[in-house]
Amino acid sequence: IDGWTLMRQTLQVSPGLRMLGMTGHTEHILQKPEDVSCEVMAKPFTVAAILNSVRSALDTQPAAGKVD
Repeated sequence: IDGWTLMRQTLQVSPGLRMLGMTGHTEHILQKPEDVSCEVMAKPFTVAAILNSVRSALDTQPAAGKVD
């Protein structure tokens, strides 16, 4: 199962859950599906970068019907 599918299936159980993706594969970021609205971080990242991304995800209202 890929990360996008996992996000979609998780939201079926917990709609409105905020998510933050991370990958070591740049092509995954470039191929992000249109229905996925979460931020995706590329590895490696700094502690400051992940803290900022988590704060941003928590502060953002989930979009209805989209992976967030």
